[in-house]
Amino acid sequence: MVHFPILILVFAIAFFLGSIPNGVIIGKVFFKTDIRKQGSGNIGTTNAIRAMGKKCGYAVFLLDFGKGLLSGVLANISWRLSFLVYLMGFFSIVLCVIFV
Repeated sequence: MVHFPILILVFAIAFFLGSIPNGVIIGKVFFKTDIRKQGSGNIGTTNAIRAMGKKCGYAVFLLDFGKGLLSGVLANISWRLSFLVYLMGFFSIVLCVIFV
């Protein structure tokens, strides 16, 4: 049986994790620049490598990968409740990365 409040909580936490713009944060904190105004304008790993170098790009990749991993771990902790909880965690991170 799916516990609706837990399902919503997993979705909300995973969506929040996906909305953290690691490329923008690293660019502004360490390089004092807005990555969205350089290269392709994307805040992801490829543009971070192009605009700020390999170290910055790899840091963005690791942080973005960590967000997805943490979302999966959170859903896996709730796995005993339902497979639907796992899917909600996965799709919330995907939707957030695409639309936010």
